[in-house]
Amino acid sequence: MKRLVVFALTSLLALLSASPAFAVIADRVLGVDVVGHVPAGDLSDATGLGLGAMLRYEGKLQNSMALTGRAGYVYGMEKELDLGIAKISYGIDFIPVMVGVVYRTTGTPDGFFVTGEVGANFVKAHASSGTIDDAYKTKIGANLGVGLRAEALSFRGGVNILDLGHADTGLGLMVSVGWDFKRL
Repeated sequence: MKRLVVFALTSLLALLSASPAFAVIADRVLGVDVVGHVPAGDLSDATGLGLGAMLRYEGKLQNSMALTGRAGYVYGMEKELDLGIAKISYGIDFIPVMVGVVYRTTGTPDGFFVTGEVGANFVKAHASSGTIDDAYKTKIGANLGVGLRAEALSFRGGVNILDLGHADTGLGLMVSVGWDFKRL
């Protein structure tokens, strides 16, 4: 029994410390993420569920870390306000342009990762009568998340802060499913 336990622990240690030769992280990766944004707190009073897409770039810094860049568009589904004599629909769209770092916990392309991003969110409110303001307002925002990558697919979830200056009123949960379409 003691030999079996020692063998099992040794095998487990060897598997955890091994890095397969074929699992080399590409120097650069281009991908696309389909994004869902669930507003929380005060933000959920201003907009509904957000749906969009983002282009993603990753450049390897070392085997377990990469510099990231993501940019895209997220459409905020409209909420409705009944004024008695009329109904008004309104929501918030945003264009995130983020840079950050992804840390791969396994040191290989596949497996769990942690990510942090900071950048600009170009935010615009819209209503059933048209846009509330034609100009996008620039807000400095951030994303903090965790994810899982399997081959060319990645799954990510985390906290999205639309405006760091008003973090308590601009929070949401951002989830995405990504596909790496080009490894360079």
